[in-house]
Amino acid sequence: MAPALDGDWREFRAKLVASHATELPDEQIDVEQLQKMQGGKSAKHRNEKDKTTTTTSSGYGIIDDAIDNAKIESLEERERREREATEANLELLKTQNPELAKDKAWAHVIAKPEKGSLIVAATDDFVTSQQYFNQCVILLLEHSKDGSMGVILNRPTMYKMADVVNDANGPFSENALYFGGDVGDGTVSFLHGSPDVADAEEVSPGVFIGGFNDAGRLVKEGKKDPREFKFFARYCGWAPGQLEEECDDGVWYPVACSRQIALKPVIALPKPLWREVLELCGGELALKAKRAYAAEDEN
Repeated sequence: MAPALDGDWREFRAKLVASHATELPDEQIDVEQLQKMQGGKSAKHRNEKDKTTTTTSSGYGIIDDAIDNAKIESLEERERREREATEANLELLKTQNPELAKDKAWAHVIAKPEKGSLIVAATDDFVTSQQYFNQCVILLLEHSKDGSMGVILNRPTMYKMADVVNDANGPFSENALYFGGDVGDGTVSFLHGSPDVADAEEVSPGVFIGGFNDAGRLVKEGKKDPREFKFFARYCGWAPGQLEEECDDGVWYPVACSRQIALKPVIALPKPLWREVLELCGGELALKAKRAYAAEDEN
C-alpha cells in the first residue's frame, strides 16, 4: 500500500506535472498515478484491433500537453515564469492578507473539472454575449453527477456587505461584494480559509465555504480579520454533464490551484487574475494569455 500524502495532494500533482526531464527522467514520471489522481484516462489509447494510437478530442489532451511542456522547461525557466506570473499581485496581497501571501501560488491544467478546481474562460469566448464570463475565473464549489455550481472569483462589484445586510456596524460591513454568477437571486456565498469556523465546509484543502454566524463572532472577538472572508452574490450553475461538455468543447480550461489563488482579494490587481492563472499554467495557456495582452504590454 502506498504511503499517505501529507498536506494538499493537489500540490503533489502540481509538482509532478511541473517536473522537468533533468529532475525526473521520462521513466520516473508516474503518469498512471497522476491519471488516477485526476480520475481520468490517458488522452492517447491503443486500438487493440489495429494497434494504432489515437488521441481523443476531449480535455484529456490538455494534461498530456502540460506534461510534455514540463519536460522541456528547465527548473530555472519554470521558477522564473512562476515568479513573473505572480510577483506584482503578491506584493499587493502582502498588504491585504500577509498570512495568505506566505502560501505558494501555483496552478496547472487538469484533465477535467473537479470540486475545488477552477474553470477558466477560454480566450475568444463570451466577447459578445454573457460578457461577465469574459476572462472569468470560476471556483467550483460543487461538481458531481447531479450538476455543478461555482462562483466567479474576479468580478468585484461597487457594493459592500453593508449594502446587503443593512448593517453599517456589522463585522463584515466593509467587505467587498463580488458578482458570483447569473443564477440564484438573493443568495450570498461566503468563502474563506479558516478551518476553525463552525459549520464551514471544506471545498478543497484550505478553502472553506459557510459558517457565517461563527465567523462573525470570531471577528467581533478580534480572533479573525474580516479581510480574510469573501462574499459572492449569486452563483454559476450547470446541469448534469453540461460542464464536462463545455470543457470538451474548449469553452473552459479546467485548472487546479493553490488556496492563495482561490482566496485572495481580486480588487485592483496589477495583473488580472485570468492572466496570472494562465501564466502559472505555462505552455499553450501562457501563450494565450500573452497574445491576449500583447497590445497592452506594448504600450
